[in-house]
Amino acid sequence: MAYLICDIWDKRPQVCKDYPTRNSYTPESCGYYFNAEGRKGSCYMDCQASCCSLPRQGGEPGGAPLPEIAGGEPCKHLVDSDVIPEGAHEDKDEL
Repeated sequence: MAYLICDIWDKRPQVCKDYPTRNSYTPESCGYYFNAEGRKGSCYMDCQASCCSLPRQGGEPGGAPLPEIAGGEPCKHLVDSDVIPEGAHEDKDEL
């Protein structure tokens, strides 16, 4: 099975570490949720990087949301992989 993974996971920008916030659009497949204590959960493989696939200006992780028809692209750091790198989608950071 092929997975979409982030090829810069260990050195991803802060905007990726902070996503999602309470005001972020969060796809149904996202592994994060919010409760009274703040953000909980993690980025998990079943998500298939759906938030990273949302079209953004220039395919930049921090790029402004931009519809595909207007030139928006999925994150340029997504790659197909048959192997899940250790820790590639484990995010212990919580807000």
